[in-house]
Amino acid sequence: MRALKGVVGLLCAALFLYLAVAEIDIGVLQTAFSALNYGFVFLAVAVSLATYGLRAWRWRLILRPVKDVPLSTLFAATVIGFMANNILPLRIGEVGKAVVLSTKEQLQVSAILASIVVERAFDGGAIAVLGLTLFFFPNLPPWVQSATLGLFAVCLVALVGLTALVLYRQQMAILELPSRWARPPLGGKFLELVEHFAAGAEALRDGRAVLMISALSFLLWAAHTAIFYLALLALGLELPAYTSVVVLVFTSLGVLLPSGPGYIGTFQYFTILALALFAVPKEQALSYAVVAHMSQWVPVTILGLVYSWSMGLKFSALCGRQSKGKQHVPLRA
Repeated sequence: MRALKGVVGLLCAALFLYLAVAEIDIGVLQTAFSALNYGFVFLAVAVSLATYGLRAWRWRLILRPVKDVPLSTLFAATVIGFMANNILPLRIGEVGKAVVLSTKEQLQVSAILASIVVERAFDGGAIAVLGLTLFFFPNLPPWVQSATLGLFAVCLVALVGLTALVLYRQQMAILELPSRWARPPLGGKFLELVEHFAAGAEALRDGRAVLMISALSFLLWAAHTAIFYLALLALGLELPAYTSVVVLVFTSLGVLLPSGPGYIGTFQYFTILALALFAVPKEQALSYAVVAHMSQWVPVTILGLVYSWSMGLKFSALCGRQSKGKQHVPLRA
């Protein structure tokens, strides 16, 4: 099944890459790149790197009920995870960052994965809210509206479900139900898994933490919007500032589809679709897509490789293939 998913992702990436570069005039593309202002590119790279600090800070708040993990450790795990997503198939980075943190901090992987689900739910919610602000845009395709509403609904359901799991876990009501039909040892393992998973979402019980996580999520995606805007400035594209929001929403929805490592192809195609709404020629749109993508892809990939090398990590470990002797201490009460 994993091999099939990998093949489907690569095929989709190849298709979108073909659609992105089809009928491109190389001369016009070179002219577009010749106008590149590297000062704005460096600013985009700086903002891109700052977003991983925001992600680490938010992740620390989510994990704090489980363990107060150092910010430096979370930053390292975050950039390693994004690096793995950029060069490995199957979006293995989420597993990779969980493995890194589990190994360094002796936490249960199930609890870490739950915290990552919380992260993604807040990410999707923030993107969906930004997408909702575009509904006034007259030329917005219907599929964008439908996908935005769908994303918002899924993220809302996920957060409500996780919150319910945390609350019911405290009262033991949700754990008693499976214990009636699950016999040992399967029943005990199931209950332990639910316990650890719920612990990873425990921050949802704290109203202050939820507000702070929400604020950091919107700040994070505002920073990503700034990256797209700086890419516009870097290529001298005189477009409305909200163009960057349109591109962000289009690409964020696009990468939800099966894709290859680093969303190469998918990112470029959906960026071109977004800029087509502003009548931007395909060559200029592709040059913009490359600049916006590479200003985010290159720095975190290099940084993730450096952290992986310094920690002695192998790609097999990032895929979750740990030695049998590796054990984790139980979560604190």
